[in-house]
Amino acid sequence: MRELRRLLPHRAISTVMPLLIACCLASAEETAPAPAEQAEPKTITATPDAPPQSELVVTIAGKDYPCRAGGAFTAEVDGKTVAVAVREKPTKLFDYRGIRFDFPKSHAFESDADPLTPMWTLDGNDNVLIVMKPNEAIDQFYTDYIAQLEQNYAGQKVVLQDVRQTFGTIDAVGKKLVVTLDITAAGTTLCQEVYLVKDATHGVIVMIQDSLNDKAEQTAETTMVKKLLTETFAFHD
Repeated sequence: MRELRRLLPHRAISTVMPLLIACCLASAEETAPAPAEQAEPKTITATPDAPPQSELVVTIAGKDYPCRAGGAFTAEVDGKTVAVAVREKPTKLFDYRGIRFDFPKSHAFESDADPLTPMWTLDGNDNVLIVMKPNEAIDQFYTDYIAQLEQNYAGQKVVLQDVRQTFGTIDAVGKKLVVTLDITAAGTTLCQEVYLVKDATHGVIVMIQDSLNDKAEQTAETTMVKKLLTETFAFHD
């Protein structure tokens, strides 16, 4: 810069200096390293913790072995070491008043000890299973119950159909009510199947309720419940 100032007349300096400064600044910008690109912030996802497992105790040959469902351990039996695996069934056992069957363990259990009509409600996500054991004439109770359901849905779109379902060794007949409830703009479709299940000495009313999917089809949960009723239902004394 000093050398250039000596070579140029005074007026030329005043003309050229702004241009020279601009050129120097431009040159500096060209040679300066480009700022590093900032990395996009990382998305952090969190997975909810699973509920704690039940603590179990398995007794073999008089000795207790603490464990958890899905775990394994070794035990001494008659001087031999054996491997033991512990698994939890995906079902629970319903066994009340001579009625027995398996149901999904995720269903909540509720009991109503009405002296005239004991009732049990097994409540899942899409499925609700209701078991009733009336102490009065069960055939008339079944007929009156269907009539009461139809009356409850007066003003709603209801389709009534005959249905059949196997309960263990019993082929039961029933009525299916498909109800479109005006809860939302699109409507919610509810299906209730009511069965009279009886043999020579036992009788029970079973209602299988399902909140149908968006295609008005039976849900996977209700399909599983029906399968369990077919495979495991039985009366006993």
